[in-house]
Amino acid sequence: MAKVERETGMTKVENFQVTRRATSLKYAIPAAYVARGWSVVMGLAFMPVYIGLMGAEAFGLVGLYVTLQAVFSLLDAGLGSKLNRDFAQFSAVSSEGQAFRDLLWTLEIPLWTAATVGGAAILAIGPTVANQWLNVETLSPRAVSVSLRLMGLILLFQLPMSFYAGGLMGLQRQMLASVLNAVWYTLRFAGGALAVSLVAPTPEVFFTWQLAVTVLSTACTAITLRCCLPAGRRRPKLSWRLLVSSWRFTTGLGAISVTVLALNQADKLILSKLISLKEFGYYALAWTVANGLRSLADPMFSVLFPRLSYLVSKGDQRQLAATYHAGCQLMTVVLVPLGAFLAFFAPEIMFLWTRDSTMVQQTHLLVALLSVGNMLLGLIVLPYALQLAHGWTSLNLVTNIVFIVLLVPLLSGLAPWYGATAAAWLWLLLNVGYVCVHVPIMHRRLFPRELWRWYAADIAMSAVPAILVLGAARMVLGIQLAPAMMALALGGTFVAAQLAALLASPLFWAWSERYRKTGWSLWRKSMIDCGGVRGSE
Repeated sequence: MAKVERETGMTKVENFQVTRRATSLKYAIPAAYVARGWSVVMGLAFMPVYIGLMGAEAFGLVGLYVTLQAVFSLLDAGLGSKLNRDFAQFSAVSSEGQAFRDLLWTLEIPLWTAATVGGAAILAIGPTVANQWLNVETLSPRAVSVSLRLMGLILLFQLPMSFYAGGLMGLQRQMLASVLNAVWYTLRFAGGALAVSLVAPTPEVFFTWQLAVTVLSTACTAITLRCCLPAGRRRPKLSWRLLVSSWRFTTGLGAISVTVLALNQADKLILSKLISLKEFGYYALAWTVANGLRSLADPMFSVLFPRLSYLVSKGDQRQLAATYHAGCQLMTVVLVPLGAFLAFFAPEIMFLWTRDSTMVQQTHLLVALLSVGNMLLGLIVLPYALQLAHGWTSLNLVTNIVFIVLLVPLLSGLAPWYGATAAAWLWLLLNVGYVCVHVPIMHRRLFPRELWRWYAADIAMSAVPAILVLGAARMVLGIQLAPAMMALALGGTFVAAQLAALLASPLFWAWSERYRKTGWSLWRKSMIDCGGVRGSE
């Protein structure tokens, strides 16, 4: 905090501001999960509609857009994270609004410049990609070229929107940011389906609607952020001191972001060249289903990472270990039942979702493999957070580089023979490598005596019962059932697996014991108070 005061020249404010920030977490965590869950529900609900209206090949362009969106996010170069962090630090030490506004203006200029350059680049290469990169069968080259140019314009405005949303999070306005996020996702998915069905079932109409919503959402989010800032004494101005004050932070995150992006998107970029656009559309659909698991890990990271950082700076190793293991156990309870459920029952789930037997045949194995891979990736999110809390970025960076060197040539050699299935298998094996190699190295340095506790108590104790329940149900539900009965049976199976994971978790029994003692103490206190009142009467 003293460092922030020296850099900004700001003074401390009353303690009630810090207290207000802390108490808002009990609302921020559910709000973050609700908003993330709503975005996943919107995507899962309307993806089959888009495929049914536009066709699998046109949906392949949507998958390409998602890949370009991830690549485009590199142009942020850590500026959004810097805005988020610095706004949070400013809020803790000052009510002076000029520093907020100067920082926002200072970071807006390079961000909008990068977004404009990136959007212009996509506009320029659109025709080349349409004619020489993608393997198009039924769509016209003009439709693909126009769609790519629309993607460039969408991404130009999408990057600043994420930047402004990060500013709202830094101001501790998570509830407001979550509400806005839910509104924009609803307009994108539901409105896009309406536009495609009413106007024309073409990718041009779909991306035109997405562009309109993105421009509107960026403008509204920017205005909302400025309305939430404290008033300034003058017009904001560019400050090079603010821009370079945390270059180490942005450089480290930028390097990790590049490698993470390469790992997450290499399969899609390579497949888009080596397989047909229709097959790539099926892979994009399977990835959309499995990616919901990854989204469940993000809110946990955003909540626990600041707590881990605080405990590291305080030097409280005992509480740090307790918080870390509790978070890992909770992550297992959330992720493993769902990931194993998707893996065991991918054919039934895809059929109930799409009612298309061809689509089920093309996607069920991909969904199973990608789901297990993303489940394992979610389990290492908190070990990664612990590394960042200690300021240790080199291990993650080196591991990512090694896996990139292995992944790219393997996928390039196997994809022409085995198609998208090769990418799904490699993604699974890559995340097995993280769990079996990366995590032990991390524990050896940070928690040398906690590795087997992580494997046994944090993971296996909840994961094994859930997997056993799902495996037994898989053998029983091998018979043919009507769709309604199958949906009911699958729902009951998932609930049983979730309960098995929860009841086997050490965290559940620790919480139960704590609340039992708390409840007994409160009951005794209430009885004593009531007795005192009756006695006085």
